[in-house]
Amino acid sequence: MHHIPDKNDITEVLDAFYTLENQLSVLLMESALTMPRFRVMAFIENHQSVTLSDISAALKITNATASVLAKELLKAELIFYKKNPDDARSKFIELTSNGRDRYYIASDSLQKLYKSLTKKIPSSTVKAGKMFFREMKMQFKEKN
Repeated sequence: MHHIPDKNDITEVLDAFYTLENQLSVLLMESALTMPRFRVMAFIENHQSVTLSDISAALKITNATASVLAKELLKAELIFYKKNPDDARSKFIELTSNGRDRYYIASDSLQKLYKSLTKKIPSSTVKAGKMFFREMKMQFKEKN
């Protein structure tokens, strides 16, 4: 049996997302990052030899948006470009040591927030929430 949300359910979910997004933004600001920049840095850190096309495909953003974010990160000296030996037209992107440090400081802050939020919630509820979001993500993938 599927749950049919009423307007109050939707408002409650949107309020929770908004509150979480604000908390994440505040934490990232402490590392002088935004959520889009952090997502790009996380992708670069967790994958080897990435290009702008890889970033745009993985993060589901346009090439133009990926390019703008990369330019911002480059200007802030958080990333650098490296020649791609297999394709002279593309470049690999890597984090600088400062970028890696900033990424891990921000990541640690986000982990602490997650732990503080979930420590007061029964593990079965946390598990159900993870399952809910996993299912929702799969449904969005099926529609696209």
